[in-house]
Amino acid sequence: MSEAKVLICGPIVGNSAESGDTWPFTTLEDVLSQLEWQKPYDSIQVTINSPSGRLDKAFGIYDKLHSLGPDITVTTPAQVAQLPCAVQR
Repeated sequence: MSEAKVLICGPIVGNSAESGDTWPFTTLEDVLSQLEWQKPYDSIQVTINSPSGRLDKAFGIYDKLHSLGPDITVTTPAQVAQLPCAVQR
């Protein structure tokens, strides 16, 4: 099997309407879409470059990633504000 790669960039929002003029942004659906086309995988590499966003949506991403079962590795090569740190715990 292989490693799936997920990119979380821009603010974490519930949907595109919440992002306003901000792009890029990340939703839970974006994360699930990134994982779907990489199946099958036995681990997940998450890269976070995000200034913040909605806490409830960040915890939704966290819960979903950890419910999938495979090992998760998180890297933060650039900007990570307080909120996305919740995803990497």
